[in-house]
Parts: sequence; structure tokens; C-alpha cells
Amino acid sequence: MGFFDRLLHNNAAVIGMKMAESDAHPTPATSVPLANGDSWPSDMDFYGYASGAYCREYAVRVVIDFITRNIASLPFKVYRKNADGDAEEVSDGALADLMKRPSPLPGMTRYRFISMLLRDMLLDDRWLCLLGVEGKRFTLRRIPSDCYQLSGNAFGEITGVNLLTMDS
Repeated sequence: MGFFDRLLHNNAAVIGMKMAESDAHPTPATSVPLANGDSWPSDMDFYGYASGAYCREYAVRVVIDFITRNIASLPFKVYRKNADGDAEEVSDGALADLMKRPSPLPGMTRYRFISMLLRDMLLDDRWLCLLGVEGKRFTLRRIPSDCYQLSGNAFGEITGVNLLTMDS
């Protein structure tokens, strides 16, 4: 056992982790109480969990960045069928303009918009955009995954979106 092995295996952080006591009874989530006294975790109990994994885990960050970088850099084009049934690229029109610059926000390029939307999809498994009209142009506004809640009916169909504010 060399000097570096002893240095790396017997430092204060490792000793502190080994000496730390684990929670015998972890604190249960109290968001949705059940009839038997237990509770079922809700979205707020896991708030920031996926983003925390993105920050802590290097491998998760590398994979997420690789996927978002490669998909967001693809040229998103709009096609229409001509009379022969062949696809031809459309460079003008409402959808082509929307795909060139989806967001009117300053500094929000198409690459950044798609990258952030993909990150919401990959980390939180949910993403949302609002389609708006600004002048004669359509725009998309990304809603971060922790800023909305979906409401549904008994059949699991989504019936509404509740946007969260700092007050709610």
C-alpha cells in the first residue's frame, strides 16, 4: 500500500462518510396521505431530483449533452409533397419560419431552444411549449418542466395545464 493509496483511502471525507449514521427511519413523503397512515410521494417530493442527478453524475451529464448537442444541431426542414408525390423543401411559409426561429426571446437561438426542450424530455420525461402569435408570425414558448402541472380525468386523459407561479 503506497503513499497515495493511504492518502486517498484514509482522508477526512472518506472517514466521515464511513462514520456517518444512516437514517433508520427515512422521512416519508407526506404529500398524499393514504387510508392506512402511509403516504404516497407526489411530484413536489421529487422536485429537482432529475436535475440533481444531472449536476452530480458525470456520466448522466455526458450522455444528455451528447444527445441534445447532436439532435439540436440537425437542420430541421419543412417539406411538402408536389404533384408527382415527391417531397420538396419549403423555405417560406409559417411552419418554415417557425422552425428557423421558434422563440422570439433575445439570445434564444433555434439550437438553444431545441436543446433545452430535449433536456426537459430526457431528464424529466415531460416537456411543454406554448404556441403563440406575435404579429403575423407564430412563436413557441418553452415552459420549464417544474413550472406546470397537468390535470386529467379518471381515464388518464389530460384535460388541462396549470402554470405555476412563484406564489403557488
